[in-house]
Amino acid sequence: MILHAGPPVAYKDMPDPMQGSCVGAVLFEEWADTEDAARRLLESGEVNFLPCHSVRAVGPMGGITTANMPVFVVENKTDGNEGYCTMNEGIGKVLRFGAYSEEVVNRLRWMRDVLGPVLQTAIKELGGINVNPLVAKAIAMGDEFHQRNIAASLAFLKEVAPVITKMKISDQDRYDVIKFLSDTDQFFLNIMMATGKSVMDAARTVTDGTIVTAMCRNGVEFGIRIAGMGDQWLQDR
Repeated sequence: MILHAGPPVAYKDMPDPMQGSCVGAVLFEEWADTEDAARRLLESGEVNFLPCHSVRAVGPMGGITTANMPVFVVENKTDGNEGYCTMNEGIGKVLRFGAYSEEVVNRLRWMRDVLGPVLQTAIKELGGINVNPLVAKAIAMGDEFHQRNIAASLAFLKEVAPVITKMKISDQDRYDVIKFLSDTDQFFLNIMMATGKSVMDAARTVTDGTIVTAMCRNGVEFGIRIAGMGDQWLQDR
């Protein structure tokens, strides 16, 4: 199973960057060892594709998400639902833009094996992190949570860094995690995406309303969901 951005789309209809992201995901999951083998697998029909929105998730750009990629879980305590999003990969060659080189895949595996577990431990020790105060602080410092996330990313780092510094992990892992979080100005973007997803999914419970609860694209079509229409997509090229 591979999750993707936007409304439903078949692999054969995906644009090149999204297909590249799928290749990277297959290599990351070790379903194949080479690009050619990965593409054959993707074209064979053995891999199922599903919009992230179908499982309360969102993803940046291509949105490609697979089972072993760590995700943030944002709980909407007011309405009792959750939203999910992968972690930001940083800058340079990244899966979300369709890259699938060894550098990209190795970073994803480091995020799975090191970054994800470290942040999971830190957030659990903190008893969770209240997103709203971080958002309020960041707005006051100029963030808009799409291209400008520097303040929010640093506010998040400020929350987790004291816990990370006292963890029983190697000095190299400690350095690598804090350096990555310090360097990744867009890190909070994915947390904000999951936050927005949890809010808008709650609006879908207003079944007699005309509130637009999703606006997204898959590289081929743009789609929307409306509260009163349940899981139905309205989409157009």
